[in-house]
Amino acid sequence: MSVTSVQRAHDELLKAMPSGASHDACPLCHPGAGDSEKAKEAEVADERTFTQTEHFALLTDAVQRETAALAEVKEDLEGQITSLQSEKAELTSSVTDLQARIDVLDAEKAAAEQARDAATAEFEAFKAELAEKAAVEARKADRVARVKAANAALSEEYFTEARADRWAQMADETFEALVADITEAAAAAPAKAETAGAEAPRETAAFTGGTTPSAGSGSLFGQFLTATGHGPKPVNA
Repeated sequence: MSVTSVQRAHDELLKAMPSGASHDACPLCHPGAGDSEKAKEAEVADERTFTQTEHFALLTDAVQRETAALAEVKEDLEGQITSLQSEKAELTSSVTDLQARIDVLDAEKAAAEQARDAATAEFEAFKAELAEKAAVEARKADRVARVKAANAALSEEYFTEARADRWAQMADETFEALVADITEAAAAAPAKAETAGAEAPRETAAFTGGTTPSAGSGSLFGQFLTATGHGPKPVNA
């Protein structure tokens, strides 16, 4: 009971005290007086002495209660740890499966890219081949015409399909050199023919006295002997 409660009880008792009753003066009759003594008395009244056995029992009980509470907390924490470990194992397994799937997808992606690149390269080569064939066909007629213009004396049998294909497939520099050679040969051919025709009569005249020997007149060596007087005499000479 607090000091205020004691003071109130004291005052109430004084009021209810029957007539003729007496009450010796006490510290409560004069509030504030003897506060230190009242505090000491109240402190002494609240103190209790425990034996060693009681003290040990109280400690044991407190330890058991705290231990039980801690054990419960520990069990709860261990359950959480077990649950978390299980979840971790599941997540690790999932990560492993996902990584394996990623590896498979990466391999499939690489194979698809290689196939795409190969198909693209093959398609580009096919287009280049078609373009080259078209260019060859376009050049063929033009180059045949240029060869004919370079030498009009060439017969139609000369212009075979194989030659036309070969001319069309030639590099520009190579074909230009070929046309130049054909043109030069065509220009030189008439000059050689004229030179051969002029030299033949001159040589014949030198051995026959200026006349062209008739057919059956013998060889040039025989004509030479006749002209110099060393050959056989004519029968009617």
